Amino acid sequence: MPKGIHHRTLLTATAWLALFGSTALLAQQAADQAAFDPGAAIEDIEAMQLQFNDPDADELTVSNALELVGQIRAGAESCVAETRPEVARLDGELGILPVFNENENIEIWERRNALQAEKSLVEARLSNCELVISRSDGLTAIAEQKRSRLSRRRVMSRGDALWSNGERKLETVKLWPAQIIQALKPAASVDGSFAATWILIALAGLAIGIGIALRFKFRRWYKSTRADERAPEFKYLVPGPLTEYAPILLAGLIAAIVINIYAAEPVWDLVSFRLAIGVLAYGFGRVIIEWSTGPLSPAAEVEGLIPAMVKPVRRRLRRFLLALVGSFVILGRGWLVDLPEDQDTLSRSVLTLLLAFSLLSVLWIARKIPGLMNRFRFTRFLILLIILVAILVEILGYHNFAGYLTRGIVFTAMSGFAIWMLLWMIEQTRNAITTGSSPLAFRTRTYLGISSAEKPSRLGPYQLLIDITVWLSFAALLIWIWDNSGTVLPKAGTYITQGFTIGAISIMPLNILSGVIAFTGLLLVTSWIKGLIQRRWVRHMTMDRGARDSMVTLAGYAGFAIASITGLALIGVSLAGLAWIATALSVGIGFGLQSIVNNFISGMILLFERPVKVGDFVTVGTVEGFVKRISIRSTEIETLDNQNIFVPNSELVSGQVTNWVLHDPHGRLRIEVGVAYGSDTKLVKEILETAGRDHPEVITDPTRATPPKALFMEFGDSSLNFELRVRIKRIERRYDVTSDINFAIDQAFKDQSITIPFPQRDLHIKTLPPNWPDND
Repeated sequence: MPKGIHHRTLLTATAWLALFGSTALLAQQAADQAAFDPGAAIEDIEAMQLQFNDPDADELTVSNALELVGQIRAGAESCVAETRPEVARLDGELGILPVFNENENIEIWERRNALQAEKSLVEARLSNCELVISRSDGLTAIAEQKRSRLSRRRVMSRGDALWSNGERKLETVKLWPAQIIQALKPAASVDGSFAATWILIALAGLAIGIGIALRFKFRRWYKSTRADERAPEFKYLVPGPLTEYAPILLAGLIAAIVINIYAAEPVWDLVSFRLAIGVLAYGFGRVIIEWSTGPLSPAAEVEGLIPAMVKPVRRRLRRFLLALVGSFVILGRGWLVDLPEDQDTLSRSVLTLLLAFSLLSVLWIARKIPGLMNRFRFTRFLILLIILVAILVEILGYHNFAGYLTRGIVFTAMSGFAIWMLLWMIEQTRNAITTGSSPLAFRTRTYLGISSAEKPSRLGPYQLLIDITVWLSFAALLIWIWDNSGTVLPKAGTYITQGFTIGAISIMPLNILSGVIAFTGLLLVTSWIKGLIQRRWVRHMTMDRGARDSMVTLAGYAGFAIASITGLALIGVSLAGLAWIATALSVGIGFGLQSIVNNFISGMILLFERPVKVGDFVTVGTVEGFVKRISIRSTEIETLDNQNIFVPNSELVSGQVTNWVLHDPHGRLRIEVGVAYGSDTKLVKEILETAGRDHPEVITDPTRATPPKALFMEFGDSSLNFELRVRIKRIERRYDVTSDINFAIDQAFKDQSITIPFPQRDLHIKTLPPNWPDND
């Protein structure tokens, strides 16, 4: 089968599959909407409300009921979205029919009655669906309050203090060795298979051997390149920690895979599986600690951390990591959330205290770093206070509250560290794009349509959007960490998706966010299209640079307009309401925006008519220089003194503009010279023309321009006046050419003893006053 036919067959089959899939999905959604029964939903809501009134209802029951209420509300929203257009359709059809009269056709009368009956049914369904939404919202608020109360009650419940029931705790400690041995038995990890146990041992040993080989190979390569004698580079600092801890990483990964394959029960319930995951996590943690405190990391920007405080900081971070991984291995995934089912709180208390003290050691060493001494004092004090409170309440027996505080501070610290690293990476990426000389940086700048003159400023909006997204995500993560009841984020999500009202204004944050994202995305696409037009199409067209720049600029304006309209439409701004904005703008134009609109229209005229193009050498009033950029309001002109002057576009359209290179980059110079009376005029003419012909910028080819020519212009008061006329290749160099030719003429005149006179006046005195001295 030919390759083209094969591709067409695949595309056709893919299109049919997509069509069938979308049809089936739409049919399923329609069936779900049609299956929604508002009456049954109201009965379910009333039944769940009775459950919430039960004082014995627990958190699990309330959470399940909340999930069911959310599903009912989603069905009701789909019902409303489906029914409202149907009501509008029926109203439209009823409006088409004529007003009732006694002599009307029976068919019209029957049609009207049928439509009114159908409309009554649809309106009743719409009202019931809206009632379901209202009752769902009320029930959700009640359920969230109840869940918050139950959550606070669970967190603040008190168990045995550390000093109470000493004998029972001693018995518990005596059982720990046997429990650890039983948990780590091979039969507890795999399905009782002796072969599987040996496979686990053999593969873990092989992984450790491969890791040691990788470590040795990297060290030898690092030494051969003499990288330690040069400035730090990412290609050494990133693989270095990975190969250093490769034995731990590979051993943990292989052990986790083998145990997961041969496990006889859920793997997360197995201590051996958690141990394998813990080894893997510990290895990754060591890699992150080594790299994040290295010379190419955010820590390098902290004054006094590298190299003086690196070792003690790493040592304390390793202790914290070991306590964190050990707590996970021993107590499982929910070790800081709920009490274990067997109510063995001693092991959990010990591990919680160990984790809290390891955090205190990290906080203590941080205060000794010079770059952090006078910074983040309130944050450090707040963390210290939370840790001390967690230790105190754990000792007093409030184990759940201590776990809540410890979990919150641990996850907050880890999240803050991740955000710190992420922001640093974003900053480094921005610097690499704007200042990098690699092919990737050049391609990225080209893709984004960023020129060399505007590299930092063009990336500013994108970095601002990324930073806002990162910080909003961090805020949502903090809410998730500290919201033990789990009600804040769903409520915030409801406000974001469904919106809220302020007075008579309805605000939909999700629509606003969608509009901003769409606007930014379309701007990126516009930048890419402008670069594509510049690289692929315009460059190969037979048009001058000004026309190419005009086409690219107009494409940018069109993309910006499309992005603005799309963003406003997604935000919810009615495009029909823009007429009011246009009216307000017209009033503003009449009062104070004439110049802005005038410059805008003038900019469009310059782009279409192109009397002035980018790269032209122009004179506008007292401003003379090269046109660098024609924007929507003004034109940037770079003078010969490298001064950038912005001239309003209206001056270029309505004022007098001298474009020295509009049709031809050549220009003519006129150099006036005067010689003394009695000079050889023919010799002067020959000297002038020779000086013009000898300059490399002067055009001497008669087929291109008139050769240099000296003209005897007039008999002056003090001199014989000549004028040298020459055509030069680049008119913007006329000052340099004039200076060079003047030097050559002066030297030639000196060689030929020709003088350049200066103005002289003879004063003849006829009579003097009688009392004038020496008047004999």
